[in-house]
Amino acid sequence: MKKSTKYTIIVCVMALLSWYIAAGINPTNYEMIIASTAMIFAAVAIAMLMVKLGLCIAAKLNKSISSYRLFAVVNSIIGIGCVIFAIYDIRTDDGFMAGLLGYMILMFVVPFILLMLLIDYLFWKRKMKNDIHSDL
Repeated sequence: MKKSTKYTIIVCVMALLSWYIAAGINPTNYEMIIASTAMIFAAVAIAMLMVKLGLCIAAKLNKSISSYRLFAVVNSIIGIGCVIFAIYDIRTDDGFMAGLLGYMILMFVVPFILLMLLIDYLFWKRKMKNDIHSDL
């Protein structure tokens, strides 16, 4: 089993445990901390599962593709999906908190996705530079 698969399973178990503690045990005076932890672990687990699923599908389609390119493609697809949903939410939601989720996604999630793409690009550049020097 790959390290990334183990980490994904661990985060999913932690998300389930935190949801169980929040919903089942519900300790007093710690509701907000437990609920926040549960939401964070759930969001991270869902993101890791989406990336893992995308990587598995892409690896099955093309076995010689670079892991950096795979990550960039999957991250871009997730980013485009987030932007489409955010715009849809802003344009169609009405009421007191109309489009708030869309604005939050555009303010926090999309910049994080762009940061991840930038970090992936920097790692890829460093790897390419090291590969060129190792060939000489």
